[in-house]
Amino acid sequence: MLTTVLCSRCVRCINHFPVSILQIRSVSTTNETSPSSLEDDNDTNRNISRLTDDVYRQFKGLPPIDVREQYHTRTKLRTLWGKYGRKTGIDPKLCWPTQDEMDEIIDDERVYNMKLSEKLKIVNERREAKQKEFDQIQAKVEKNLKTMPKMIDDYRKRTSERERAKSAEIKVKSDLAEQARDFYGFSVDPDDERMQFMLLQLEEAQKAEDKKARKAAKKLEAHQQLQKLMGMGSTAEGTNEADAAAPVNVDPLAAIP
Repeated sequence: MLTTVLCSRCVRCINHFPVSILQIRSVSTTNETSPSSLEDDNDTNRNISRLTDDVYRQFKGLPPIDVREQYHTRTKLRTLWGKYGRKTGIDPKLCWPTQDEMDEIIDDERVYNMKLSEKLKIVNERREAKQKEFDQIQAKVEKNLKTMPKMIDDYRKRTSERERAKSAEIKVKSDLAEQARDFYGFSVDPDDERMQFMLLQLEEAQKAEDKKARKAAKKLEAHQQLQKLMGMGSTAEGTNEADAAAPVNVDPLAAIP
């Protein structure tokens, strides 16, 4: 039976092809898509971020696409269950300890669990130890505060001594530079070999002067001893002859008769 059908392309009622109303209804019903699939397709089409599926689902707050228990630890699976819930498809019994773990926990509590009085005792001991340490620190601070003026004076003395030593060193260097300028007629660097040569020359000259001074001191000492011996001989001859005789100038360097 031919039936007139409204064509969607030409918007006219013509008999393009013989088809029954029942067939049209059956075709239309079989081609209909569910709202959920359409929504998923729309979400997929709207994803223009170019992110991978796992990263995009994590950004949207959705669980991973495939959760394989053999590739995850129990801690990781518990974290996924706590974050996404039943949507992950993970068995929630993983969130509880196993029987072996429960037995181990019970044994630990039986062995290591203490009474309330023992716990309070430990807390009090720790508090007393902490207070004792604080008291020691406080006593040390008070002691240091009492000795602070003396410590400040000592520090100032040390500082002044260092400054004096530094200024003395600077003065010595400046004097050496001046001596080198007088010795050579021009300025010489302190690290130059000519400075070392000048120091050696000055040292030799100083040694020569010291030797000369020692020789003069020995000569003076010998002269004094000679005068002392001559004075003792004149007193032995008699005081009268010494008074009558005219004073004679004696050369200390002359030979003794």
